[in-house]
Amino acid sequence: MKYFFLPLGLWVFSMSLASGQTYKQYLKAADEEFGMKDYYSAMKHYQTAMEIEGESQDILFKYAESARLFEAYSIADSVYTKVVAADSTGSYALALYWLGSVNKKIGNYLASQQYFQLFADQFDLKYPNYSEKARREVEDLNWAIEAITIVQEDVIIDSVENQINSHVSEFAPSLVADDFYYSTQNNFRQVEKGKDPRPFSIVMKVNKNGGEPELAGFNDKKRHTAHSVFTEKGDRVYYTLCDYVGETTEVRCQIHYRDIDNFGAFSQPVRLPNYINATGFTATDPCLGKDESTGENLLFFVSDRSNGVGGFDIWYSVIENDSTFSKPINVTELNTPGDEATPMFHNPGQTLYFSSNGRQGFGGYDIYHALRKDGEWGKVEHLLPPYNSSYDDTHFWINRGRVNGYFSSKRLGSKVLEPEFEACCFDLYKFTVQVVDLDVFTFNKKDNKPLEGVKTELFELTQTGELELADVTNADGNDFNFELKRNSRYVVLATRDGFLPIRDTIDMRLPENQKTRNIERELYLVPETVDLDVFSFNKKTLNKLKGVEVRLVIDGQEVDFKKNLEGNDVSFVLERGKNYQLIGSKVAYFSDTVNIDLRTDVTTLQLEEKLLLKPKEIEDFPPLVIYFDNDHPNPNTRKTTTEFSYEETWKEYMAKKDLYVKEYVKSLSGFDSLTSTRRMGAFFEREVNNGYLSLEVFTENILEIMDDGGFKVELVIQGFTSPRASADYNYSLSLRRSDCLKNHFEKWRNGILKPYVDDGRITLEVVGYGEELAPQFISDRLDDERESIYSVQASFERKVAIIGARRVAEN
Repeated sequence: MKYFFLPLGLWVFSMSLASGQTYKQYLKAADEEFGMKDYYSAMKHYQTAMEIEGESQDILFKYAESARLFEAYSIADSVYTKVVAADSTGSYALALYWLGSVNKKIGNYLASQQYFQLFADQFDLKYPNYSEKARREVEDLNWAIEAITIVQEDVIIDSVENQINSHVSEFAPSLVADDFYYSTQNNFRQVEKGKDPRPFSIVMKVNKNGGEPELAGFNDKKRHTAHSVFTEKGDRVYYTLCDYVGETTEVRCQIHYRDIDNFGAFSQPVRLPNYINATGFTATDPCLGKDESTGENLLFFVSDRSNGVGGFDIWYSVIENDSTFSKPINVTELNTPGDEATPMFHNPGQTLYFSSNGRQGFGGYDIYHALRKDGEWGKVEHLLPPYNSSYDDTHFWINRGRVNGYFSSKRLGSKVLEPEFEACCFDLYKFTVQVVDLDVFTFNKKDNKPLEGVKTELFELTQTGELELADVTNADGNDFNFELKRNSRYVVLATRDGFLPIRDTIDMRLPENQKTRNIERELYLVPETVDLDVFSFNKKTLNKLKGVEVRLVIDGQEVDFKKNLEGNDVSFVLERGKNYQLIGSKVAYFSDTVNIDLRTDVTTLQLEEKLLLKPKEIEDFPPLVIYFDNDHPNPNTRKTTTEFSYEETWKEYMAKKDLYVKEYVKSLSGFDSLTSTRRMGAFFEREVNNGYLSLEVFTENILEIMDDGGFKVELVIQGFTSPRASADYNYSLSLRRSDCLKNHFEKWRNGILKPYVDDGRITLEVVGYGEELAPQFISDRLDDERESIYSVQASFERKVAIIGARRVAEN
């Protein structure tokens, strides 16, 4: 496999021919070496033969061929030129074709184009196939002449240092955590006793921060080891083991793997099945990738096996589990009749990088890439300079963020076997994409203060979607730094618990971002919740209204409740994405409702709402019910009047709330006790207390009517009792309770309404029902105080109701 191993070894033995050997012996040795593809040795022996007997067209042509195949292109150019100049009969017409080829290799595109065109014009009939190739080369060179000047100026290429590159080939670079792995041929071993050492490839590793290279732990002591690739988990390494084919410089490779335990120890090598490592063919360049559209883990590799498109092709096999692989599939969309090599699949970007000498390029192997999306391959694209050159460029590897990476190249500047020939070898190069610094600062939108603890992610927008490049949480600050490539698009996503996520797009293709070295972004995160302040007012007077019960409701269900007895304001915290109803209610007032829709709101930080509760008019109240303690006011009497006002008896009654609860539940337990406690508590709060509050507002309304003049007020009052005493006793008690309410109007606010009662502008018609309307199921037993006194049912019957209220115009 020519791009993988170079013909270095046999010439060492062949060159040991004694200095007294004849011309024919050198020539014979050279021809044999050429047949064994030991082009370096053949080139040296053809050169020696010509030094003995002088130059001839035949030997010059063979010398040029050896130099070309050994990739000593400058020597080949010079010798082919001699052959073409002396060939008057066209016997060596192909020398003209190869002269065009080697000039393309060394980047002399105009000269190469002229040679190809001349060959096509002169030898179209004699060499039709080569003439057709020459014409295609002329067209391709039109493209190359222009394309090679389009350089990605933000990409910096440097030779890899740290004593890695040598006078032979280094290739297959990759970075695994902090370890840099690569393959090298700088290792010579004696295969057979009495024979000179031959070069073998090995895999080396070195810490990316420095240190001496060392042997990787999975090298084979007797075979070529190369092209390592590790799983993302680092629990397995795939690699190739190769052998020389007979006495030639050709090698044949097979793919193996070793598992790696938690301590870093390697298992015994496992050879992949025969349907991958086909007998008599090479399988090499293993590469791992995951197809995001199908979820399949793929093993890419290169092989010259049968049924391919041509030469070496890229194939892949699905890794169905740790040790099962599907039958290989040819990647026909990417392969050409030429050779494809060194695939590298970039998982985040779903992109396959590979090298090929069968596509329009700058010469030899160039690096290409193709996107995989929805199980299909996209258009194959050629990497611009400085990645590609007119020389062979292979073994491309790029990091997750696609700003750093490595590749192998034979470009000028690489170390060579012999400076005289400028031939051989692959060196490792690293590239860095010049980046723009992005500084991100996060703030709380509510108060514009720096917001710590934010998680900030950077994504590159690619053809397959968003490629995540970084994920950083700053617990102690609000600043972040990222690196951006020009001519790319990015998204910054900032998230934090309790806040809405925020995205910001940065388009590095825009002119204003092309020359800058630093970009700043301030991200203001909106809290996930909205602070709501509610203020309640009397709709009629616009005075502040204390003690309003404010409820938050979602889909008819109450989710929160607030009541401020000292002021008119309450506060809530609302969640976005919901639709709320805000309901304000107060005894003797009509409720007010406000809708708050936060289902799509992502900007509001704070809300302020007003509830305007309209007080009821006196006609709106009836029935207005107030409640009394058992046998009150004035217990144990048959009087029909009382000196007490309702406020006095109400206060005493409210003070007995705990007693009523105690007596009502003392014979109960568990859930029954809990339920009864709540029922009695609700009775005191909603009926006894709210009845009094309603009476207060009702009385204020009567005062307003009196102050306005022109009307008098007529009230109808009914008194009720529970059935605990005798009927006549209870009748007197109901009248006494009605009189208590009458006293309320006369004594209220130091008797402010008494003059209106005295002069008949406020009239009260009192009706006493006693126990007549009490339900039959309410106990009247004197020995059953729980049911006849302390039960909720009995308590509901001890009341006075204003059943009628109207204002009447005065004559």
